[in-house]
Amino acid sequence: MNSYISEYEKSVLILFAAFVVSVEIAFTITYSDATVAFSGLMALIAMGILFKFNYSKSSSPMVQFINPIEESLLILVIYLDMVWFVFQLISNATFIILSILIFISVSLMVIILRYGCGYPLSSMGFVGKICERNEIAIISLISLTIGFIIRIIPLLDDINKIFEPEILANAISMVFFYGLVVGFSEELVFRGIIQPRLSLVFNSKIIGLIAASSLFAVLHILNTDQYLGVYYDPIGSLFAALLTRLAQAILLGIVWISSEKIIFPTMVHALSNSFFIIILILEAI
Repeated sequence: MNSYISEYEKSVLILFAAFVVSVEIAFTITYSDATVAFSGLMALIAMGILFKFNYSKSSSPMVQFINPIEESLLILVIYLDMVWFVFQLISNATFIILSILIFISVSLMVIILRYGCGYPLSSMGFVGKICERNEIAIISLISLTIGFIIRIIPLLDDINKIFEPEILANAISMVFFYGLVVGFSEELVFRGIIQPRLSLVFNSKIIGLIAASSLFAVLHILNTDQYLGVYYDPIGSLFAALLTRLAQAILLGIVWISSEKIIFPTMVHALSNSFFIIILILEAI
């Protein structure tokens, strides 16, 4: 593993640090929210530690004692802070601002693992040809599309309303945010980072898949459903919702295992979220 970085990479990291500082200051002034300052402080401390180790004379990675469990916990803490932070601003921030916040958090994860711990980008799924065929992903995308068509048939009478300018603009923003931005960030965290490490810990891809998928499902029940304004009745419906998200996570995990390229589970996740958002909008109008 190479812990040193080139002058070009150094310049990019410095610019990113400056970007983080600028955004955090702007958000603090605009929204007067203490959570902004907290999140910015956490990011700057992490980057400070990163720079300290990268510019030391040691040829070792940033944290020699770190293991797959500690790496997973570190990434999970950053992810949960990102989710909590977005919750604080969801009522008075645009989807563009929320996307920037997620971009900062995701970039921080990649920087820590790449330049702090020495992992190549290929270990997180940033590898290979995007146009490469993946049969499992293709079958998943087709199945989702068929299910979506069947689901919206009863809603077709009101479908023209979605093309009203205000509703359409809101729909596009939500599909972009929940589909592409949220879909990619969650796939990077759960499939690109956590699942491979849990598979290593348990020495089994199957157990790693189940463990990462269970974590994904539980966190979505606790946070994401309330975030989208979807609430479930206790016990029965909650259990059914948990199983639904577990099944989705296992499917995404299988897509990841079949290729170990982040693009494929991201495509499936993005399409799934986008269809879900469109259905919610059609039901609301």
